[in-house]
Amino acid sequence: MKKVNLERYFKLFTNDEAEVFFDNALKQQQIDFVKREIPDSKFTEYFFQEKDLPFVEHVNECLKEKESEETLNTLEKFKRKPFVFEFLTFVLIVLIIMLLFSI
Repeated sequence: MKKVNLERYFKLFTNDEAEVFFDNALKQQQIDFVKREIPDSKFTEYFFQEKDLPFVEHVNECLKEKESEETLNTLEKFKRKPFVFEFLTFVLIVLIIMLLFSI
C-alpha cells in the first residue's frame, strides 16, 4: 500500500452509524479518500484532497438530511405514544417522593 501524506488532506469525522452510508456514497462518487479508525472512539477520521471537497460536502449534506429524517421518524414514534411520556413523568415523581421520605 502506498504511503500517503495526510498533512495536505482535509479531515472529516463521522460516527459509526454514518460510516457505512458515507463509505458507499464516496465510492459511488469515485472520490479518493483515506480512512483511519480512531482508537477508543466511535468516530472515524476521513482525509480528502482539496479538489474533492465540493463532492464531499454534497455527500455530507445528504448524510445530514438522512440523519434528520431518521430523527424525525423517531420523534414521530414517540409522539404517537403520549402515555409513555406521562408514565415516565409519573415514575420520576414517585422516585422523588420515595427519596424524600427515605431521608
